[in-house]
Amino acid sequence: MPYPSTTIVWKNEFYFKENRTATITVEERNFSEDAFKILITDPAEGKGAKLLEVERDSFQKVSGSGDSTRWESRIYFNKDGDYQLSITGEDLAGNAMEELVYAEGTQATFGLYRG
Repeated sequence: MPYPSTTIVWKNEFYFKENRTATITVEERNFSEDAFKILITDPAEGKGAKLLEVERDSFQKVSGSGDSTRWESRIYFNKDGDYQLSITGEDLAGNAMEELVYAEGTQATFGLYRG
């Protein structure tokens, strides 16, 4: 695999009145958490927006070996608001992944409204 494979899976993907959890999975032999950046911002503030604070677990090895080694982290969204989630990273050899921006339809934002 020439670069880290990264995916996001959502709990409560379509129900915005409930807390949402994003599980981020990276499949990579030469993984280093320090080489991955997870940015959560308010999309209304545009590029360079301040980071929003959310609870997040550290990456943990969950399965596999060699090139199919899988690492996971969870992000917990539990405050009302609009969010944009983007992930960039590279393996220890410097092979960069394509930036992953959570996109719902054609938008790269999502909301949580429990009102």
